[in-house]
Amino acid sequence: MAIVYKYESYAIIGACVEVYKEKGCGFLEAVYQECLELEFGSQAIPFESRVELKLHYKAKAEKLPEFNPKKVPPLENRPARRVFQNGTGEPSSDGFFMSH
Repeated sequence: MAIVYKYESYAIIGACVEVYKEKGCGFLEAVYQECLELEFGSQAIPFESRVELKLHYKAKAEKLPEFNPKKVPPLENRPARRVFQNGTGEPSSDGFFMSH
């Protein structure tokens, strides 16, 4: 099967790879979205940011809620997802985390 928009697909994937190389993994989607917008701009790839989406589920169409940063609990109130390598609440000298 042929790729319909071959040039555009390679440009978009290349921009995604560039963001991944720069930021790595472990960030929230919003971080990658902002970085990808900057990368698209630097590579002159046209895009639209935060387009309204409609959710179609079980014969209903609903507008997806917009992200509201004021409704996100502060970091100190969120449960920890990782434990520092040294087993304490402080980062070790190398700053690495233990895996789950």
